[in-house]
Amino acid sequence: MGRDKVIGSAPALRPRMLDSSQEPRLLITHRDAAHVYGVCSLCEHRLHAFIRDTEQQARLLLNRGFKQHCRGRHEMIVSIPTKVSTPRRSTRVAADVLIEVLGERFAYAGETITVNLHGALVRVAAPLNPADRITLHVHGTGKSAGAAVVFADYEASQFGVELDHPENIWGMADPPADWTLSES
Repeated sequence: MGRDKVIGSAPALRPRMLDSSQEPRLLITHRDAAHVYGVCSLCEHRLHAFIRDTEQQARLLLNRGFKQHCRGRHEMIVSIPTKVSTPRRSTRVAADVLIEVLGERFAYAGETITVNLHGALVRVAAPLNPADRITLHVHGTGKSAGAAVVFADYEASQFGVELDHPENIWGMADPPADWTLSES
């Protein structure tokens, strides 16, 4: 389902825009005091996000994860709002950085997908939950930092983490200008 057959030398699989009747939808299933939960209408993939400041921000974070899920799983590009009304605190940079995620009773190896001064999207085969307190250790720099899990996509084993204190623990040699401005 969701695959395009292309004749000629073009690749057989590619993201595509669909009309709204075929488009998967993020269905909000429920919320509690700290989380908003949702499910994909096509494959019943479950997502949830931690409510950090407002429920609206958590829903937008959930939308971002859903868009990424649809692109990877259904090979579709969906059009849903993902912009938080406040500007991003620091620029995201795609980076494959080897990390270790440490919890009270576990340690898992992982990697980053994107990083910024305030956190990262990481891939780790661990049962992390939004609001979990963790320590991130970056192998390349030897730096560690406390963090909280703010987003979970269990099917893709991807988790959004927010650092306790903004800093470039990732070892980015030439970070964006707003990383140094935010550090002061």
